[in-house]
Amino acid sequence: MKMKIQLSLFAILLSTMVMAQPKNTSHASQIWLAYFNQTRLSNKWGLWGDFQIRTREEVLSDFSTGIARVGLTYFVDDNVRLTVGYSFINNFPPNDNIQISQPEHRPWQQVQWFTRNKRTRLMQYIRLEERYRRRYLNNAELADSYAFNFRLRYNFFYQIPLNPQGLIPKKLSAIVNDELHVNFGKQIVNNY
Repeated sequence: MKMKIQLSLFAILLSTMVMAQPKNTSHASQIWLAYFNQTRLSNKWGLWGDFQIRTREEVLSDFSTGIARVGLTYFVDDNVRLTVGYSFINNFPPNDNIQISQPEHRPWQQVQWFTRNKRTRLMQYIRLEERYRRRYLNNAELADSYAFNFRLRYNFFYQIPLNPQGLIPKKLSAIVNDELHVNFGKQIVNNY
């Protein structure tokens, strides 16, 4: 019995020591500038556009990514939209060894739906992207081939009014937004 108590105490002590290991952390500053627009052209048709610039540590000179995304939207009704589109993404290398940016072509399809009431609005979409990323030949040249994989995205955008009248134009509201990305395909090893 005494041996079991000693082993149990040793296991607890060991597990405490393992959990007490220092974490390796890194800190990075980034700026993401973006413009998003959905324009309804008629009862059934509209346009999607979003344009983004992302930076790294050197906020004004160290670019990370540039994105231009456009799409044609079909309005099933006021609460459901189907969109097909194309994105051009330019990924800038994260280190000084690679001296050229990596272009990416990304056709995409999306279903977007809204749940609305007087007090709140929930927007969600599921998007499938086909990602064609140009391969590097070496640190200064791009190859003629592309790496390919799929990305599935789920986005939710929850809007809560900050005034008693509810969601009305030109009034402040709070927003909770998040997006989940899942990459899949033959070339995906780690999904992060």
